[in-house]
Amino acid sequence: MLIRGELPLWPQTVLRELFACPGVATMSQSLDSAASRARELGFVVLQLGSQSPTDVNEIAKFHAAIALQCVRDGNPMVPTVMLSGGALLAKAGLATHAEFLLALALALDGHRAIYAYACGPDATNDRSAGSGVQIGPDTLGRMRQLRVDVIERLATCDAKSVFELLGDYEKLALAPAPASVLRAILVTQQ
Repeated sequence: MLIRGELPLWPQTVLRELFACPGVATMSQSLDSAASRARELGFVVLQLGSQSPTDVNEIAKFHAAIALQCVRDGNPMVPTVMLSGGALLAKAGLATHAEFLLALALALDGHRAIYAYACGPDATNDRSAGSGVQIGPDTLGRMRQLRVDVIERLATCDAKSVFELLGDYEKLALAPAPASVLRAILVTQQ
């Protein structure tokens, strides 16, 4: 259980663990399992469910607005996890979970109390392989230090290489749920 205002582990580690649910067959089951695990850890859960295919930039702005509103209102007072899943759209077709987090990092503009993790199938021939990406309050600043043009990378659907450069991209032996993109945003209230 969490003590108000404290996190048991580095936030991205906690977020990654929410989707480490072997044997889960569907996105809905993955989200339910993540919600249960988050509640066990003492988080308030905002279950946003599975969105129908939507523009990645629009959904990132929408999720950022919800997270920022939680911080502004101070409600809820304990750390909150927002969970969602589903396919997102980009100019080139389907958007990756890395593109969502790149758009989210822009929308959050380095807010000190918000972290996020997203995972899904990897763009390889092995349909069971997956990858995960994370952002924190320092992500946008680190991109700027490396002179990464975030807007250009979003426009060219090249988010994966940005997160690989930052060391915030990981290969997963298995995708969290077949053909599913899962997202978690943690509002820490720090």
